[in-house]
Amino acid sequence: MIKFYWSNNNAHAELIETDKAYTGVPGESCAGGEGVFWQDGRCVPDGIVDPPLSWLLNYAIPALAILVLIILVRDSIKKGELTWWVLMCVASASTFWLETFGDWGQHLLYSPNFHHYGLDLALTAPHNPLWMPFMYAVYWVLHTWAILHLAQFYQARNPRASLGKAIIMFTVPLTFVWNILVEGTAAYMGWWTYDPPIGPYLDMGRGNFPLMWPMLTMFVWPNLISWLVGAPNDKGLNCSGQVKLATV
Repeated sequence: MIKFYWSNNNAHAELIETDKAYTGVPGESCAGGEGVFWQDGRCVPDGIVDPPLSWLLNYAIPALAILVLIILVRDSIKKGELTWWVLMCVASASTFWLETFGDWGQHLLYSPNFHHYGLDLALTAPHNPLWMPFMYAVYWVLHTWAILHLAQFYQARNPRASLGKAIIMFTVPLTFVWNILVEGTAAYMGWWTYDPPIGPYLDMGRGNFPLMWPMLTMFVWPNLISWLVGAPNDKGLNCSGQVKLATV
């Protein structure tokens, strides 16, 4: 059953301040019975251990991303230019390494059952999925495509509206629905969880779905990037291969 809570931000602050992994004997319960020690000795919430359909992210997402990239590169070669799609796909995938630092800051934990890697660095999340660069290659390109198409739909009916104003019209509803579909599903399946989350959140059974953070940041930066790069056609800011400044 889905339940609403408000997180203990003091607990979050303590975790961030100490920056120490809670370790113990693999297979045993963590103190308080609120998790289990994984194979590497780290304490992880029970809900993200052995989540269903983990193959979907381990194998299907990378396969889809590779297939999409092959199609985009083929199209780019055919046109004899670096297309908008190829540039966005490569740019999005190349930022995946930032995820581990962001996850540490908001204490986002991925299921250790995913194929993962660890970084022996401070301020990094413990289990970083190997499918992350492939997810980035698809996830953010789709988000950018969606917000720009909605913006163009608005501009077609309001010719005097700039791209910036058109994006603002759809920023909150699209981002909110996007988060519900992705973050909500992931928390319900136990693919990842925010533990502890920041502010109000829904306990989805296996994982936590925050209602305020990081959603507030997603209202801004992905849509700002969409505005900066423009749409992949003559109506975008990048038409004719030129970078143009736009006013909101």
